Amino acid sequence: MNRMNTLWIALAAALMLPLTALAQVRNEGLANGIVAARQKNATMLAQYNWNCRTEVLKGEAMQDLRIDLVNLGPDGQPQRTLLNDQQGRLPGGFFRKAIAEGQRKKLEKFAEGLGKLVDQYTLPAGGKVVEFLSQAQVQPITSPDGRSLLQVNGSGVVVPGDTFSMTLDGASLLPTSVQISTTFEGDQVTISATFKTMNSGLHHLQYATVEVPSKSLTVNIHNYDYVPND
Repeated sequence: MNRMNTLWIALAAALMLPLTALAQVRNEGLANGIVAARQKNATMLAQYNWNCRTEVLKGEAMQDLRIDLVNLGPDGQPQRTLLNDQQGRLPGGFFRKAIAEGQRKKLEKFAEGLGKLVDQYTLPAGGKVVEFLSQAQVQPITSPDGRSLLQVNGSGVVVPGDTFSMTLDGASLLPTSVQISTTFEGDQVTISATFKTMNSGLHHLQYATVEVPSKSLTVNIHNYDYVPND
């Protein structure tokens, strides 16, 4: 009886093995499809320039508001040309103003670094995110309005210990939103972002909000006016 049971178990395991392998191939194929969609969109994005509005808030006080003209360089990284820079008001008095100016410059440099961190997580050609997606387990979900979506969750994507959650459109395999918890220069940071698809088919990050509670800092990013390069 024991020998017969052993044979049945071995036979069942042999029959289940192809199904397990098939599931792995399907997951791998889906991840590869997501990577391919991102890479195709990155090629299209390289043919455009656009405006990026970055607002830096300390508490409720505006510290800096700048608009940059952005395009992707040969390495796929954003290149920025400053179009406008509107800084918040500084307190009166020479020494108070000098101290406040120094603090603001540090804050602006910190905010600039946060913007680059957002790029690492959200640009379609982001190497670490693409590498993560190629190995990710993707879960199909349905939105309240009946749309087919895909949910990708993971950790250690760009910064060790970060958590990364991306919702993708089930048809295009491109992101609709991203939620991230990570660290930057020792501070806990949360990033939320939403994406838009233009009539031309170009898919891009539209809005992102970065929160740094320890510094009472908020950075709002808005990308708009995408125009084909001359």
